[in-house]
Amino acid sequence: LALLCHGLWLVGAVELLRAPVARRLERPRVWRTVVAANGISMTAFLWHLTAMLGVYGAFLALDVPLPGPATGEWWAQVPLRIAAAAVLTAALVAAFRTFEKPAVRSAGLPAQRGPRRSATYSGPAAALGVTLCLFGVLGLSMVGFGGLLEGRTALLIAVHVTAPVAVAMTLAGWLLVERAGRAAS
Repeated sequence: LALLCHGLWLVGAVELLRAPVARRLERPRVWRTVVAANGISMTAFLWHLTAMLGVYGAFLALDVPLPGPATGEWWAQVPLRIAAAAVLTAALVAAFRTFEKPAVRSAGLPAQRGPRRSATYSGPAAALGVTLCLFGVLGLSMVGFGGLLEGRTALLIAVHVTAPVAVAMTLAGWLLVERAGRAAS
């Protein structure tokens, strides 16, 4: 319920701010800033929780008292935690940004002729592969990795699934998607 309310609040905020933000984005300098920020957005998204956990780990290692959630002391500490996490996220983005850049072709390789085609993942095999991957991950999240050794099962849409079956579904789905991509390119 909390996540649903949070999502509805965010959608409402976006709708409320859409027209004024669209007017500001018509300025070239503002638009270039947005494009530059977009270039690191995925890296920042992937590493921000790691940074926050690193901040909490540092606080625990330094014996910084962690007040109870939503208390006055907790709210007073929020700016410090966010600032520390932002600095650590920036360091992680700087370190891992190079992996987000496209690969540069080495000198001496023949130039590719014609437009470069990227694989399109479509068709029944790709759809079945994605479905198998989703059900495999869902099944594994229900059974847990402990189920690999203990033989636990979970009910996944009227079918009992074990951890090995969930892993097999995920791998089979991935192979189907890869095969569909190779066939399309």
